[in-house]
Amino acid sequence: MKTYNKISILGLFICIMMISCAPDVDNPYDLKGSPVELPQSWDYSFEMTPYKDLSITFPPLKNVIDGNSILAVHIRGTATAGSEWNWNFQHTFLNNFNGELTSVAIGRQLTPRTLSFYASAISSAGTGRERAAQTITIEAPQAKQTLSVEDFNEEVTLGGETFKRGYFYLDFANATRDITLTGELASDDVIFHLGIFERRETDVVRYNGLAQYFALYWDPVRKNVFLEPPTRGEIVNANYMILSGTGLGRPTTVSHDDIVAAGYSAGRFNSINDASSPLGRIVLYRTGRAGNYYQGFVHVKAGAQFKVFDNTTGGGDATYRADNCFFKNNFPNNYDGPANSIALIPHVMNEFNEPPPSPGVNWWTPDVDVLDEDAIYRITFPRANVTVSGVLETRARHVVFERVDNRGVVIAP
Repeated sequence: MKTYNKISILGLFICIMMISCAPDVDNPYDLKGSPVELPQSWDYSFEMTPYKDLSITFPPLKNVIDGNSILAVHIRGTATAGSEWNWNFQHTFLNNFNGELTSVAIGRQLTPRTLSFYASAISSAGTGRERAAQTITIEAPQAKQTLSVEDFNEEVTLGGETFKRGYFYLDFANATRDITLTGELASDDVIFHLGIFERRETDVVRYNGLAQYFALYWDPVRKNVFLEPPTRGEIVNANYMILSGTGLGRPTTVSHDDIVAAGYSAGRFNSINDASSPLGRIVLYRTGRAGNYYQGFVHVKAGAQFKVFDNTTGGGDATYRADNCFFKNNFPNNYDGPANSIALIPHVMNEFNEPPPSPGVNWWTPDVDVLDEDAIYRITFPRANVTVSGVLETRARHVVFERVDNRGVVIAP
Protein backbone atom coordinates (compact mmCIF):
# COMPACT_ATOMS: atom_id res chain seq x y z
CA MET A 1 0.00 0.00 0.00
CA LYS A 2 2.73 2.37 0.84
CA THR A 3 4.56 1.44 -2.39
CA TYR A 4 1.39 2.05 -4.42
CA ASN A 5 0.94 5.51 -2.85
CA LYS A 6 4.54 6.39 -3.60
CA ILE A 7 4.12 5.35 -7.23
CA SER A 8 0.86 7.32 -7.54
CA ILE A 9 2.39 10.43 -6.04
CA LEU A 10 5.46 10.10 -8.30
CA GLY A 11 3.25 9.66 -11.37
CA LEU A 12 1.17 12.67 -10.47
CA PHE A 13 4.32 14.77 -9.98
CA ILE A 14 5.68 13.69 -13.37
CA CYS A 15 2.35 14.58 -15.05
CA ILE A 16 2.33 18.02 -13.45
CA MET A 17 5.89 18.66 -14.56
CA MET A 18 5.14 17.52 -18.11
CA ILE A 19 2.12 19.81 -18.32
CA SER A 20 3.95 22.80 -16.87
CA CYS A 21 6.89 22.31 -19.23
CA ALA A 22 4.80 21.70 -22.35
CA PRO A 23 5.05 24.30 -25.15
CA ASP A 24 2.53 27.11 -24.94
CA VAL A 25 0.70 27.02 -28.25
CA ASP A 26 0.01 30.77 -27.97
CA ASN A 27 3.67 31.70 -27.56
CA PRO A 28 5.36 32.19 -30.97
CA TYR A 29 8.76 32.58 -29.32
CA ASP A 30 8.73 28.97 -28.15
CA LEU A 31 7.01 27.37 -31.12
CA LYS A 32 8.93 28.91 -33.99
CA GLY A 33 12.55 29.03 -32.98
CA SER A 34 14.66 31.64 -31.25
CA PRO A 35 14.43 35.43 -31.90
CA VAL A 36 17.24 36.55 -34.14
CA GLU A 37 19.74 39.38 -33.82
CA LEU A 38 20.48 41.69 -36.70
CA PRO A 39 23.95 40.98 -38.11
CA GLN A 40 26.67 43.45 -37.22
CA SER A 41 27.45 43.82 -40.93
CA TRP A 42 24.00 45.36 -41.42
CA ASP A 43 24.92 48.97 -40.71
CA TYR A 44 22.76 52.08 -40.89
CA SER A 45 23.77 55.71 -41.28
CA PHE A 46 22.52 59.13 -40.22
CA GLU A 47 21.60 61.89 -42.65
CA MET A 48 21.19 65.56 -41.65
CA THR A 49 19.74 68.20 -43.99
CA PRO A 50 20.85 71.86 -43.95
CA TYR A 51 17.71 72.54 -41.90
CA LYS A 52 18.83 69.93 -39.30
CA ASP A 53 16.16 67.40 -40.24
CA LEU A 54 17.56 64.03 -39.11
CA SER A 55 16.87 60.72 -40.81
CA ILE A 56 18.35 57.21 -40.66
CA THR A 57 19.10 55.29 -43.84
CA PHE A 58 19.04 51.48 -43.74
CA PRO A 59 20.51 49.11 -46.32
CA PRO A 60 18.50 46.13 -47.61
CA LEU A 61 18.30 43.16 -45.24
CA LYS A 62 18.26 39.44 -46.02
CA ASN A 63 14.75 38.03 -45.78
CA VAL A 64 15.88 34.99 -43.79
CA ILE A 65 18.27 34.99 -40.82
CA ASP A 66 19.07 31.80 -38.89
CA GLY A 67 16.15 30.09 -40.61
CA ASN A 68 13.64 32.76 -39.58
CA SER A 69 11.78 35.00 -42.02
CA ILE A 70 12.42 38.66 -41.25
CA LEU A 71 9.12 40.52 -41.35
CA ALA A 72 10.05 44.01 -40.15
CA VAL A 73 12.64 46.08 -38.31
CA HIS A 74 11.94 48.06 -35.15
CA ILE A 75 13.87 51.22 -34.30
CA ARG A 76 14.02 52.70 -30.81
CA GLY A 77 15.68 56.02 -30.04
CA THR A 78 16.35 57.76 -26.76
CA ALA A 79 18.25 60.81 -25.53
CA THR A 80 21.21 59.55 -23.51
CA ALA A 81 22.78 62.92 -22.72
CA GLY A 82 21.95 66.60 -23.00
CA SER A 83 19.24 68.97 -21.90
CA GLU A 84 16.24 66.84 -22.87
CA TRP A 85 16.22 63.41 -21.27
CA ASN A 86 12.60 62.47 -21.97
CA TRP A 87 12.98 62.32 -25.75
CA ASN A 88 12.12 58.97 -27.30
CA PHE A 89 11.38 57.62 -30.74
CA GLN A 90 9.70 54.44 -31.93
CA HIS A 91 9.27 53.27 -35.51
CA THR A 92 8.66 49.94 -37.22
CA PHE A 93 9.04 49.46 -40.95
CA LEU A 94 8.51 46.46 -43.19
CA ASN A 95 11.67 44.77 -44.34
CA ASN A 96 12.84 45.86 -47.78
CA PHE A 97 13.67 42.98 -50.10
CA ASN A 98 13.96 44.85 -53.40
CA GLY A 99 17.54 45.97 -52.90
CA GLU A 100 16.76 49.63 -52.17
CA LEU A 101 17.63 51.76 -49.16
CA THR A 102 15.02 52.58 -46.54
CA SER A 103 14.97 56.06 -44.98
CA VAL A 104 13.19 56.81 -41.70
CA ALA A 105 12.60 60.46 -40.75
CA ILE A 106 13.44 61.33 -37.14
CA GLY A 107 12.57 65.04 -37.17
CA ARG A 108 14.23 68.44 -36.84
CA GLN A 109 16.97 68.57 -34.24
CA LEU A 110 17.61 71.95 -32.63
CA THR A 111 18.13 70.79 -29.02
CA PRO A 112 21.73 69.93 -28.05
CA ARG A 113 21.84 66.30 -26.89
CA THR A 114 23.13 62.83 -27.72
CA LEU A 115 20.65 60.45 -29.34
CA SER A 116 21.10 56.68 -29.22
CA PHE A 117 19.27 54.35 -31.60
CA TYR A 118 18.72 50.60 -31.26
CA ALA A 119 17.48 48.25 -33.98
CA SER A 120 15.85 44.84 -33.65
CA ALA A 121 14.45 42.35 -36.14
CA ILE A 122 10.85 41.16 -36.02
CA SER A 123 10.71 37.62 -37.37
CA SER A 124 8.48 34.59 -37.28
CA ALA A 125 10.06 33.95 -33.88
CA GLY A 126 9.07 37.35 -32.48
CA THR A 127 11.10 40.47 -31.74
CA GLY A 128 14.79 39.77 -31.55
CA ARG A 129 17.55 41.16 -29.42
CA GLU A 130 18.42 44.81 -29.96
CA ARG A 131 21.58 45.71 -31.80
CA ALA A 132 24.06 47.81 -29.87
CA ALA A 133 23.25 51.48 -30.05
CA GLN A 134 24.51 53.89 -32.66
CA THR A 135 24.72 57.45 -31.42
CA ILE A 136 24.70 60.93 -32.89
CA THR A 137 25.48 64.13 -31.04
CA ILE A 138 23.33 67.16 -31.83
CA GLU A 139 25.21 70.42 -31.44
CA ALA A 140 23.45 73.61 -30.37
CA PRO A 141 22.64 75.74 -33.45
CA GLN A 142 24.78 78.83 -33.83
CA ALA A 143 22.97 81.94 -34.99
CA LYS A 144 24.45 83.62 -38.04
CA GLN A 145 26.10 86.86 -36.97
CA THR A 146 28.19 87.76 -40.01
CA LEU A 147 27.13 87.48 -43.63
CA SER A 148 28.80 87.91 -47.00
CA VAL A 149 27.98 86.88 -50.55
CA GLU A 150 30.44 84.00 -50.19
CA ASP A 151 28.19 82.44 -47.54
CA PHE A 152 25.56 81.79 -50.20
CA ASN A 153 27.24 78.60 -51.37
CA GLU A 154 24.58 77.09 -53.64
CA GLU A 155 23.56 78.34 -57.08
CA VAL A 156 19.93 77.78 -58.06
CA THR A 157 17.92 78.64 -61.16
CA LEU A 158 14.29 79.70 -60.82
CA GLY A 159 12.23 80.63 -63.85
CA GLY A 160 15.39 81.12 -65.89
CA GLU A 161 16.92 83.47 -63.30
CA THR A 162 20.01 82.65 -61.24
CA PHE A 163 20.22 83.09 -57.48
CA LYS A 164 22.67 82.19 -54.73
CA ARG A 165 21.24 80.33 -51.74
CA GLY A 166 22.50 79.62 -48.25
CA TYR A 167 21.03 77.89 -45.19
CA PHE A 168 21.36 79.72 -41.90
CA TYR A 169 20.11 79.55 -38.33
CA LEU A 170 18.67 82.93 -37.35
CA ASP A 171 17.70 83.95 -33.84
CA PHE A 172 15.89 87.00 -32.48
CA ALA A 173 17.67 86.82 -29.10
CA ASN A 174 19.21 90.16 -28.20
CA ALA A 175 22.73 88.78 -28.26
CA THR A 176 22.45 87.29 -31.75
CA ARG A 177 19.81 89.26 -33.63
CA ASP A 178 22.24 91.77 -35.20
CA ILE A 179 24.12 90.49 -38.26
CA THR A 180 27.25 92.22 -39.51
CA LEU A 181 27.44 92.52 -43.31
CA THR A 182 30.65 92.47 -45.30
CA GLY A 183 31.65 92.98 -48.90
CA GLU A 184 28.92 93.64 -51.44
CA LEU A 185 26.14 93.20 -48.88
CA ALA A 186 27.40 96.14 -46.77
CA SER A 187 25.66 98.69 -48.95
CA ASP A 188 22.47 100.72 -48.63
CA ASP A 189 21.71 99.69 -52.20
CA VAL A 190 21.09 96.12 -50.99
CA ILE A 191 17.63 95.51 -49.55
CA PHE A 192 17.18 92.71 -47.01
CA HIS A 193 13.74 91.12 -46.65
CA LEU A 194 11.77 94.07 -45.27
CA GLY A 195 9.73 93.43 -42.17
CA ILE A 196 11.94 90.48 -41.18
CA PHE A 197 15.20 92.39 -41.29
CA GLU A 198 15.73 95.95 -40.13
CA ARG A 199 18.78 97.80 -41.42
CA ARG A 200 20.43 99.41 -38.41
CA GLU A 201 23.58 100.57 -40.16
CA THR A 202 24.97 100.27 -43.65
CA ASP A 203 26.79 97.13 -42.52
CA VAL A 204 24.33 95.85 -39.87
CA VAL A 205 20.87 94.32 -40.19
CA ARG A 206 18.70 93.18 -37.30
CA TYR A 207 16.71 89.96 -37.56
CA ASN A 208 13.16 90.15 -36.14
CA GLY A 209 11.74 86.73 -37.04
CA LEU A 210 11.41 83.31 -35.46
CA ALA A 211 14.40 81.37 -34.14
CA GLN A 212 14.78 78.81 -36.90
CA TYR A 213 16.80 77.58 -39.84
CA PHE A 214 15.97 79.43 -43.05
CA ALA A 215 17.08 79.65 -46.64
CA LEU A 216 18.33 83.07 -47.71
CA TYR A 217 18.41 83.89 -51.42
CA TRP A 218 20.77 86.48 -52.88
CA ASP A 219 19.66 88.07 -56.14
CA PRO A 220 22.84 89.58 -57.65
CA VAL A 221 20.92 91.47 -60.34
CA ARG A 222 18.20 93.07 -58.23
CA LYS A 223 20.58 93.29 -55.25
CA ASN A 224 18.18 91.99 -52.66
CA VAL A 225 18.15 89.20 -50.10
CA PHE A 226 14.92 87.38 -49.35
CA LEU A 227 14.09 84.75 -46.79
CA GLU A 228 12.10 81.52 -47.16
CA PRO A 229 10.90 79.20 -44.35
CA PRO A 230 12.72 75.88 -43.92
CA THR A 231 10.62 73.83 -46.35
CA ARG A 232 7.83 74.56 -48.77
CA GLY A 233 5.45 72.45 -46.69
CA GLU A 234 5.97 74.75 -43.69
CA ILE A 235 4.68 77.84 -45.50
CA VAL A 236 1.14 77.50 -44.17
CA ASN A 237 -1.35 79.51 -42.17
CA ALA A 238 -1.10 80.55 -39.37
CA ASN A 239 2.60 81.52 -39.35
CA TYR A 240 2.75 82.44 -43.03
CA MET A 241 0.55 83.30 -45.96
CA ILE A 242 1.35 83.72 -49.66
CA LEU A 243 0.84 86.69 -51.98
CA SER A 244 0.97 85.37 -55.52
CA GLY A 245 -0.07 86.44 -58.99
CA THR A 246 1.30 88.58 -61.81
CA GLY A 247 2.90 92.01 -61.65
CA LEU A 248 4.51 91.75 -58.20
CA GLY A 249 8.16 92.27 -57.33
CA ARG A 250 10.40 92.16 -54.28
CA PRO A 251 11.73 95.56 -53.21
CA THR A 252 14.92 96.62 -54.99
CA THR A 253 16.92 99.80 -55.53
CA VAL A 254 17.87 98.72 -59.05
CA SER A 255 15.76 100.32 -61.75
CA HIS A 256 13.41 98.30 -63.92
CA ASP A 257 15.36 99.24 -67.06
CA ASP A 258 18.71 98.19 -65.57
CA ILE A 259 17.28 94.78 -64.62
CA VAL A 260 15.90 94.32 -68.14
CA ALA A 261 19.30 95.31 -69.57
CA ALA A 262 20.89 92.57 -67.43
CA GLY A 263 18.80 90.01 -69.31
CA TYR A 264 15.77 89.68 -67.03
CA SER A 265 12.90 90.77 -69.26
CA ALA A 266 10.41 90.94 -66.36
CA GLY A 267 12.48 93.67 -64.72
CA ARG A 268 11.43 94.44 -61.19
CA PHE A 269 8.43 92.15 -61.38
CA ASN A 270 7.95 88.40 -61.20
CA SER A 271 8.20 86.43 -64.41
CA ILE A 272 6.09 83.46 -63.30
CA ASN A 273 2.76 83.04 -61.52
CA ASP A 274 3.40 80.04 -59.32
CA ALA A 275 2.81 79.96 -55.55
CA SER A 276 4.91 76.79 -55.32
CA SER A 277 8.10 78.60 -56.43
CA PRO A 278 10.08 81.19 -54.44
CA LEU A 279 10.16 83.28 -57.62
CA GLY A 280 6.39 83.28 -57.96
CA ARG A 281 5.40 84.18 -54.42
CA ILE A 282 5.88 86.78 -51.72
CA VAL A 283 5.84 85.18 -48.26
CA LEU A 284 3.75 87.16 -45.78
CA TYR A 285 4.81 86.88 -42.14
CA ARG A 286 2.76 87.20 -38.98
CA THR A 287 3.42 90.43 -37.18
CA GLY A 288 1.77 93.22 -35.18
CA ARG A 289 -0.54 92.93 -32.21
CA ALA A 290 -0.34 89.41 -30.78
CA GLY A 291 0.91 88.21 -34.16
CA ASN A 292 -2.57 88.54 -35.61
CA TYR A 293 -1.53 90.47 -38.71
CA TYR A 294 0.31 89.50 -41.86
CA GLN A 295 2.54 91.82 -43.81
CA GLY A 296 4.77 91.85 -46.85
CA PHE A 297 6.59 94.41 -49.02
CA VAL A 298 6.23 94.60 -52.79
CA HIS A 299 6.54 96.57 -56.00
CA VAL A 300 3.25 96.57 -57.92
CA LYS A 301 2.91 96.87 -61.68
CA ALA A 302 -0.03 98.46 -63.50
CA GLY A 303 -2.44 95.70 -64.43
CA ALA A 304 -1.14 93.38 -61.72
CA GLN A 305 -3.54 90.63 -60.64
CA PHE A 306 -2.81 88.84 -57.39
CA LYS A 307 -4.37 87.46 -54.23
CA VAL A 308 -3.60 85.79 -50.91
CA PHE A 309 -3.24 82.05 -50.36
CA ASP A 310 -2.65 80.22 -47.10
CA ASN A 311 -0.33 77.59 -48.57
CA THR A 312 1.99 77.01 -51.53
CA THR A 313 -0.45 74.80 -53.42
CA GLY A 314 -2.87 77.62 -54.19
CA GLY A 315 -5.43 76.82 -51.50
CA GLY A 316 -7.26 78.81 -48.86
CA ASP A 317 -7.79 81.85 -51.06
CA ALA A 318 -11.56 82.09 -50.59
CA THR A 319 -11.32 84.11 -47.36
CA TYR A 320 -9.30 86.86 -49.00
CA ARG A 321 -10.85 86.88 -52.46
CA ALA A 322 -11.22 90.46 -53.58
CA ASP A 323 -14.99 90.65 -53.27
CA ASN A 324 -14.67 89.62 -49.60
CA CYS A 325 -12.10 92.28 -48.72
CA PHE A 326 -12.29 95.96 -47.85
CA PHE A 327 -9.94 98.30 -49.69
CA LYS A 328 -9.35 102.05 -49.80
CA ASN A 329 -11.39 102.77 -52.90
CA ASN A 330 -14.98 103.28 -53.98
CA PHE A 331 -15.90 99.64 -53.75
CA PRO A 332 -18.99 99.12 -51.53
CA ASN A 333 -18.17 98.66 -47.85
CA ASN A 334 -14.76 100.21 -48.50
CA TYR A 335 -12.25 100.56 -45.71
CA ASP A 336 -10.86 104.05 -45.24
CA GLY A 337 -7.16 103.26 -44.93
CA PRO A 338 -4.25 105.68 -44.47
CA ALA A 339 -4.24 108.69 -46.75
CA ASN A 340 -1.19 107.48 -48.63
CA SER A 341 -2.32 103.89 -49.17
CA ILE A 342 -2.62 102.56 -52.67
CA ALA A 343 -6.15 101.86 -53.88
CA LEU A 344 -6.85 98.26 -54.79
CA ILE A 345 -9.81 97.46 -56.99
CA PRO A 346 -11.38 94.01 -57.04
CA HIS A 347 -12.43 92.82 -60.48
CA VAL A 348 -16.20 93.41 -60.72
CA MET A 349 -18.79 93.65 -63.47
CA ASN A 350 -18.71 97.07 -65.13
CA GLU A 351 -21.69 99.28 -65.94
CA PHE A 352 -22.29 97.35 -69.15
CA ASN A 353 -22.47 94.08 -67.19
CA GLU A 354 -19.39 92.76 -68.97
CA PRO A 355 -17.39 90.00 -67.27
CA PRO A 356 -14.25 90.98 -65.38
CA PRO A 357 -10.82 90.63 -66.96
CA SER A 358 -9.17 87.25 -66.61
CA PRO A 359 -8.51 85.61 -64.18
CA GLY A 360 -11.68 86.82 -62.43
CA VAL A 361 -13.47 88.43 -59.54
CA ASN A 362 -11.36 86.92 -56.76
CA TRP A 363 -8.09 88.63 -57.76
CA TRP A 364 -6.83 92.05 -56.67
CA THR A 365 -5.58 94.74 -59.02
CA PRO A 366 -4.23 98.26 -58.36
CA ASP A 367 -5.88 101.54 -59.26
CA VAL A 368 -3.53 102.85 -61.96
CA ASP A 369 -4.57 106.44 -61.27
CA VAL A 370 -2.67 106.42 -57.98
CA LEU A 371 -0.14 103.65 -58.57
CA ASP A 372 3.59 104.39 -58.58
CA GLU A 373 5.45 101.42 -60.09
CA ASP A 374 8.74 102.67 -58.65
CA ALA A 375 7.39 102.76 -55.11
CA ILE A 376 7.67 100.08 -52.44
CA TYR A 377 4.37 99.24 -50.75
CA ARG A 378 3.70 97.47 -47.49
CA ILE A 379 0.65 95.23 -47.45
CA THR A 380 -0.92 94.62 -44.03
CA PHE A 381 -4.11 92.81 -43.10
CA PRO A 382 -5.39 90.97 -40.02
CA ARG A 383 -6.30 87.33 -39.91
CA ALA A 384 -9.97 86.68 -40.51
CA ASN A 385 -12.19 87.12 -37.44
CA VAL A 386 -9.49 87.32 -34.80
CA THR A 387 -9.71 88.70 -31.30
CA VAL A 388 -7.30 91.56 -30.64
CA SER A 389 -7.08 93.06 -27.14
CA GLY A 390 -10.28 91.25 -26.22
CA VAL A 391 -12.26 92.70 -29.13
CA LEU A 392 -13.49 90.52 -32.00
CA GLU A 393 -12.59 92.13 -35.33
CA THR A 394 -15.50 91.11 -37.51
CA ARG A 395 -14.28 93.20 -40.46
CA ALA A 396 -11.00 91.38 -40.37
CA ARG A 397 -10.22 91.57 -44.09
CA HIS A 398 -9.24 95.23 -44.16
CA VAL A 399 -6.36 95.39 -46.61
CA VAL A 400 -3.98 98.34 -46.38
CA PHE A 401 -1.18 99.22 -48.80
CA GLU A 402 1.21 101.90 -47.55
CA ARG A 403 4.14 103.46 -49.35
CA VAL A 404 7.48 102.92 -47.57
CA ASP A 405 11.12 103.81 -48.13
CA ASN A 406 14.03 101.44 -48.79
CA ARG A 407 14.16 100.52 -45.12
CA GLY A 408 10.46 99.77 -44.81
CA VAL A 409 9.58 102.98 -42.97
CA VAL A 410 6.16 104.37 -43.90
CA ILE A 411 6.37 107.61 -45.86
CA ALA A 412 4.15 110.26 -44.35
CA PRO A 413 1.32 111.37 -46.68
